[in-house]
Amino acid sequence: MSAEWQSVPTSMWKAWSDAFDQSGNLSVEVLSLCPLCNQKGLRRYYGATKGPFISWKGKDYLGKGSFWEWCNHCHTYEHGSCLIPVSWVDCAPSLPIKEHNLTHTPNRLAAAIEAWLEQGLP
Repeated sequence: MSAEWQSVPTSMWKAWSDAFDQSGNLSVEVLSLCPLCNQKGLRRYYGATKGPFISWKGKDYLGKGSFWEWCNHCHTYEHGSCLIPVSWVDCAPSLPIKEHNLTHTPNRLAAAIEAWLEQGLP
């Protein structure tokens, strides 16, 4: 993917977070519109679970890991550490990309996810 990726502007962090939190689903394709460009095309991915199963504030997690959130239209993204929800196991795509090849920006990940979505792979 040749697009320039940009981090979520500080002034938009809350709106960005709300778009992912309020989407009503936990899947690669996020139902909400991007708060920056007002287009459909938000994506998320959790990876590299590290550590034991965790229960925290009444929710269950696979452990600590990384997250990527991005918009395919305006190429805005966020990446960081998080607790990975147990329910991610049911919707995580099987990608032809090794976790250690993922970078801070979602360029390789975004391309792999779009190919997966286009092919309807399990």
